[in-house]
Amino acid sequence: MIKEPEKPFEKIEYVFTEDYSNVLIADIGIIIVLLLLSWRWREQRIAMFVGASLYGLFTALWHFPPGLLSY
Repeated sequence: MIKEPEKPFEKIEYVFTEDYSNVLIADIGIIIVLLLLSWRWREQRIAMFVGASLYGLFTALWHFPPGLLSY
């Protein structure tokens, strides 16, 4: 049942969400590719691992921002 506003001019705010699970899967794929490259490419091992770590950190912050889950 839809709750009616108590006041005649009370503002109702609607929240629309999008499903970005395909972007999360692509981000995880990029992280896996960077980790595989860091494992195979000895000369660039540190750079690839640091890149994968930073990309993973920012991916986690983008898809699961602090305060999203509250207990």
